[in-house]
Amino acid sequence: MKNIFFTAFIFLMICTNVHSQSYDVLLFRPLTANTFEPRIGAHYNTCDENLRLDIGASFDLLNFKYDNSALAFGTDFFTYTRLRSDNNFKFPVETSDYFFGLNASFEHELGDDLIEARFRLAHISSHLVDGYSQNGTFFKEPFVYSREFVDLYVVYETHFTSWFSIRPYAGLTLVFSTIPDNVNQILPQIGIESEAKLNDNVKFHFALDVKDGENRIGYIAQSGIDFQFNKKFGVRLFYKYYNGNSMHGMFFDEKDIYNAVGFNVIYF
Repeated sequence: MKNIFFTAFIFLMICTNVHSQSYDVLLFRPLTANTFEPRIGAHYNTCDENLRLDIGASFDLLNFKYDNSALAFGTDFFTYTRLRSDNNFKFPVETSDYFFGLNASFEHELGDDLIEARFRLAHISSHLVDGYSQNGTFFKEPFVYSREFVDLYVVYETHFTSWFSIRPYAGLTLVFSTIPDNVNQILPQIGIESEAKLNDNVKFHFALDVKDGENRIGYIAQSGIDFQFNKKFGVRLFYKYYNGNSMHGMFFDEKDIYNAVGFNVIYF
């Protein structure tokens, strides 16, 4: 597990460093502890010995700026995959979730502070994969999991000093089409994140997210350190605590509680 984690880390660092200059900074910076955000990286679940692999990105396709405000329209494409740690350097893929949609972002400057908002129209589906089976039989019966939804997040970013800032936010998800239909269709959410700069290239982060789930309140807390290697590219190392419904649709009504360590490739 350690070897594949380190290999994936180096591979993503190299690939992203080669292509990073082709990406623009997103107007709405992704929320650190929110479940469904663009991420490139992985984290290792120390409780259940499985690995989550995140592959995806958001892009701003159109940008408009006027006075102290800005508006952007973009698109999202993510996958979230759960792999099981097995013998002989094997990592069978158990389940994978696919997320894609459109987004609109807004930003307004208030002195040194920012008001930010993001609206998304998205689809997500989930699938069991061969790693969750034995001799051709799945450990649980697969079913169709698909949902279409809109979500809205409003953020207030304030800077107490030149090196410390916080971003409290509130969000709401409305599910308007779903299979199966026994899921919550209105999901309120609140959270906060903070950053403390050590210098121009290193900063610490902490984030907490609280969201109404399918049958329980979910909590995600994350803290770690970010290393910025150039104007657009960096790597985030973090510890995460997860307590709530599984983020994977095939297990949407099951409870997950775990600690994890991981990394993400990040853009500035």
